[in-house]
Amino acid sequence: MVAKGAFGVSPQPQPGIRRVFWRVNLWLDATFAFAMLEPWELVIVWSIIALVTLLFWVSVFTYLPAQTSYMARRFAYYVYGDEGADPLAGVKGAVGAVVGRGIGAVRGRSEL
Repeated sequence: MVAKGAFGVSPQPQPGIRRVFWRVNLWLDATFAFAMLEPWELVIVWSIIALVTLLFWVSVFTYLPAQTSYMARRFAYYVYGDEGADPLAGVKGAVGAVVGRGIGAVRGRSEL
């Protein structure tokens, strides 16, 4: 356990990752007034924050791929008039051409 200094703040640690965590902890305590909460209140607040964060990331990994696919189809419909059109066809062709030239140049040099 670290001895607390004035106002219940632990002393600044040596430079490194511990100092980064110390600064983040101090910033959170000062910004959201966590320093004035009782320990049981902190447990409740951090549990709620962790639950909301978990639900956010679960929803991102669950629904974002399907939503992105849907938006790409709608984009193709509005721009090209057909949902089956590939909106990235031009980009794929350009990247393929650049990569093909690069591979050709590498193969040409390796044959020397």
